[in-house]
Amino acid sequence: MFDPNKPYGEVSGMARVRYIQDGKFYGPGKNFIRNEGDPEELETPIPEPILTAIAKPDYEGMLWQAVKKLVVEAGGEWTNKKEGIAYLEGL
Repeated sequence: MFDPNKPYGEVSGMARVRYIQDGKFYGPGKNFIRNEGDPEELETPIPEPILTAIAKPDYEGMLWQAVKKLVVEAGGEWTNKKEGIAYLEGL
């Protein structure tokens, strides 16, 4: 189940997928996406290159405002970019 209080990534270039969280795909309505024919309880596997690229965002390349937004959304307390990055990498 998608949890808007936990870190998540936005996906582009995939027709039905909009978000990724904890290695699972979710649609635009934040509903869980599974492959057609999979049993309801089976999770959709994510190809390793996609998972690796999404799992390790480039916080250093982000503006401090973007890092601050991620820290606050994750429930952290903002101080500065360096500490914000350390906080996000520790999640």
